[in-house]
Amino acid sequence: MENHSQQFTFCLAHQRIEDQMSPVGLVCDCCKEKIYTNPPQGKCMSFWESQPGAYSINREPCFIYTLIWDDFRIRSLHPPESTEDSRSINKEVENMKFEGPFWLDDFFREQDNFDQES
Repeated sequence: MENHSQQFTFCLAHQRIEDQMSPVGLVCDCCKEKIYTNPPQGKCMSFWESQPGAYSINREPCFIYTLIWDDFRIRSLHPPESTEDSRSINKEVENMKFEGPFWLDDFFREQDNFDQES
């Protein structure tokens, strides 16, 4: 059985694929219409929501990226395999090595062993 992964992001407000280019990156067709016909007001802020919004078939977390203005919000679900939207990638954070308490090393080692056995 082939594993087909989703390479696209998904608009949570309109339940549509984000495949339309806009000044703020890829958005769904409904969000694009809103941005061009009635532009959002105020300063645009963006952030990743701290908890996964869903999980893939392979049990990998799918996180939500949010763009928010005073009167409009775009929430995008990002599957783990998604490579189309890089507006939020921070290379410094991506390349950081976490150095935590020693017990975390044991936890991650056990988790890797469990994943390999499954």
